[in-house]
Amino acid sequence: MNALVRGIRLKLAVLACGISVLFLIHANLTAERSIRVRTRSIREHFTGQYDQHRDELESNNDYETTTDGETTTASPSTFTTTKAPEHSDEPQGQCDKYPDTLIGRVLPNTTLEIEWDEIHNEISDGLQPGGCWAPTDCEARAKTAIIIPYKDRELHLKRLLYYLHPFLRRQQIAYCIFVAEQFHEGRFNKGILMNAGFAEALKIDNFDCVVFHDVDMLPEDDRNTYACGHVPIHLSLMINKYKYRYPYGTDFGGVTMMSSQNYSTVNGHTNVFWGWGREDSDIEHRIHMEHMKIEKPDIFDSARYSMMHHDHPWTFQNEKHKTDIENSYQAVTHKMLMKLKYWRGKNDGLNSLAYSMRFVDKKPLYTHLMIESRLLVPETIKMMSDEKELIHIAYDDTGLHTDVACEMVQYEGATLKTNAIDGTLRNVDKSTERCEEIGVFCQGFAPNDNVATKVAAEHYYLRELPLLRHHEFANAYVKDCPGNLAFYQLAREPIKMPDVKTPADTKNTFEVKYRVTAKVNFKENDQIWYRDSQLFDGTQVNEFSTEISQWNGKGDEPDNFIVWKGDKEVEIGVTVKFSRRIPGFYTVLSKMVDVMGQPVLEFNWNLRFSTGDKKLDEKLHSTATHDKFVRESSGKIASMWGRSIMNAVNRKGLENLDFTYNADELKSPAEKRAEMRGHTPDPK
Repeated sequence: MNALVRGIRLKLAVLACGISVLFLIHANLTAERSIRVRTRSIREHFTGQYDQHRDELESNNDYETTTDGETTTASPSTFTTTKAPEHSDEPQGQCDKYPDTLIGRVLPNTTLEIEWDEIHNEISDGLQPGGCWAPTDCEARAKTAIIIPYKDRELHLKRLLYYLHPFLRRQQIAYCIFVAEQFHEGRFNKGILMNAGFAEALKIDNFDCVVFHDVDMLPEDDRNTYACGHVPIHLSLMINKYKYRYPYGTDFGGVTMMSSQNYSTVNGHTNVFWGWGREDSDIEHRIHMEHMKIEKPDIFDSARYSMMHHDHPWTFQNEKHKTDIENSYQAVTHKMLMKLKYWRGKNDGLNSLAYSMRFVDKKPLYTHLMIESRLLVPETIKMMSDEKELIHIAYDDTGLHTDVACEMVQYEGATLKTNAIDGTLRNVDKSTERCEEIGVFCQGFAPNDNVATKVAAEHYYLRELPLLRHHEFANAYVKDCPGNLAFYQLAREPIKMPDVKTPADTKNTFEVKYRVTAKVNFKENDQIWYRDSQLFDGTQVNEFSTEISQWNGKGDEPDNFIVWKGDKEVEIGVTVKFSRRIPGFYTVLSKMVDVMGQPVLEFNWNLRFSTGDKKLDEKLHSTATHDKFVRESSGKIASMWGRSIMNAVNRKGLENLDFTYNADELKSPAEKRAEMRGHTPDPK
């Protein structure tokens, strides 16, 4: 009897499974028919057949009016509408979610070389100023702001706009593209750019949807709709760089989409991560804190993107590339900020956003937002030793020297302790030409340390960072761009110490005075610190950290001070202390930071000490040594820094935080899942 019952149950289960499979097949076929996508091959995309097809599509969506038409501007919207044709007395319906204009997956050309005028001629027809468009034959399902955080990626931006505008038009959504550019040359802050871009977009129009779009990500499939639902959507699920593997390390990065309401609810992105990294993990935490779920696009297979190749200069990087040479505090900055993720979710974001606009320019293809995000805009920077001026920079009101002419400065008896950019050996002229051509990515060139002959030493490798070190006969070249703080600044003349004659004399300390006048974007009662890492021959030998205290300008000048000259005008002084006076090359990586570790001013510089006697310099360099440098533990730094943060934010209601270092707590949900699957997420 039991066997009979089990047999009947088994047959019923098989029947139920069969019915379920038939239902799913029917639903899938119905969905595909409703999408009505005209798929096209890659070959067809790059032929005149595709161009003809695109022209047909765009002619149907054209904003240009006929001879009897007229164009009017709707207020307050940025979108314009054309006079309706005679047959349009009937009310317009909402545009289809998957209209007939879609063409499906087409692989973009990630190496496309194209000029602005070519892009304008091909895709600007029908666009409104500021890179805005809306369908005229139906009511758009969404009004979307596309925000592209940007700095120094013109070629990528051209390619993206070339593909993105037709892609969005075919989806028949109303949209504007905003390029949120960081004005200054310092470390990149993607979070501020996204928050400021969002705030400025809402000043221009009432967008109900926002897409944050990395400039190096080209969409492949126009069924991946840029129209918000009620939950956040991760649009870029699969990327060619990772062989379209999903997931690839983040649940909310690359290209993401949220309703304006949801973005405001999660308090936007963080403002305190400078350099690339951690924004994706942080926004994941914010979304989960508000009990939202990150969803995938309706058509999973459409969420494919092609990533354009790029290299990051140090201004785009986090601190990982300087693991062995950074200040102990800087080594744990991102970890500490992630430790505070719950507090920052409520106090760091749209509600603490501080920026100013240099300009807003409605270009034909996009709205250009030039955003000033610095906490300090320098007016003068000076470095002095015994009243001798080593470095003196004066700025105009931009606080930038981006147009200054750079030159290659030769350092005799030196190489550079840093990675080679490529594996190509070049002579001086070719190295200079190539280094100037690739800009901030190259800051000097030198032969390898183990170069054996003077003839071989006449050929050089390009280098990313100018970390000078002694060599018996080789010469190094460092790019000098005075005042451009994306480059290391050079004290051209050595500090001479004629009283140093023996190894014992090198054990005395010496000081360099660092003076800055500036306009600042922080409050008088906000505490700032000075932190540096001191390198000798490219190896860290010391670090110096000090609190910068308020001074009223009266009495004896303290070693470290900030004097307020007006509401936003300050003078800051720091006495940088060196522990030894050994002849040779020194590199100082310095930062003024606020309580959250945000860079107030980042200033990296090279100097050289000398007795004035070359032979004595050689002798002392080979016999005198620095004490072995021991970095403070992450736990100790976290504890000390935690007390400073507690003192600064207690008045805002932050109490009883535990600053014990816990590596697992700092991981994002995506990182935890990746570890469970047995692999570590790849960085972008």
